[in-house]
Amino acid sequence: MKNTFLFTIFLTLFFSVSARCQTQDSTIYVVLNALTADEISVNEPTIDLLIDSDWEALAYWETKDPKELDYMHEAVGDIYSFKKDYTFEMRMIDQNDPQKFGLEITGNYTLEKNKIELIAKNGKSILCEIRYLDTLYLILEFDGLRIFYTKSQSYFSND
Repeated sequence: MKNTFLFTIFLTLFFSVSARCQTQDSTIYVVLNALTADEISVNEPTIDLLIDSDWEALAYWETKDPKELDYMHEAVGDIYSFKKDYTFEMRMIDQNDPQKFGLEITGNYTLEKNKIELIAKNGKSILCEIRYLDTLYLILEFDGLRIFYTKSQSYFSND
């Protein structure tokens, strides 16, 4: 958990530094290249990699924007959780108090290859494409937005 917290601090600091100061092999460019990649890389079995962990949003990129560092943004740390029984929970950071969760959405999901549909209890749904998935990282795309997640919770560190 400490390593993820340090990674998040590292990522945050690099968001505030000019792109001209970065080398192409720095962590921030690894995240940018993952978010903007044309290829899809999803390890199997997908369900086993998704479930029973909290996925924390760290960065996002809008697909209409150029594939440049200036267009990648820090995410607020929303948490997505997927369970083996095909239920999910989304905990959104409270916009008025970033140390708390505000809106929480629960429901069911369906998973087929690299597509996951989230169906909230109120009936609203969103279809996401899994662009990248391994044991530690996840990239989802929906509504022209790609979000980079890490498989540990660092936003509310107890350290």
